[in-house]
Amino acid sequence: MFPTAARDISLPDDLDSPDTGFRIGIGVYLAAVLTGAALVAGVALNASSGVLVATVPTTVSVGLVVGSALA
Repeated sequence: MFPTAARDISLPDDLDSPDTGFRIGIGVYLAAVLTGAALVAGVALNASSGVLVATVPTTVSVGLVVGSALA
């Protein structure tokens, strides 16, 4: 049913820690999601434009730091 070569694949004993590019990618993704969610919440709550503009750099910074730390 399945090729025998697929059954002969062995997994490594231990996995290396993620490289810097992967960590940055996770941080950027989390920052984008967090920023989008904060902006949608701000618009839904009728926040002023000043609050919305101030929210963007804060959520991007927090997302980058937290995403890089979690990866």
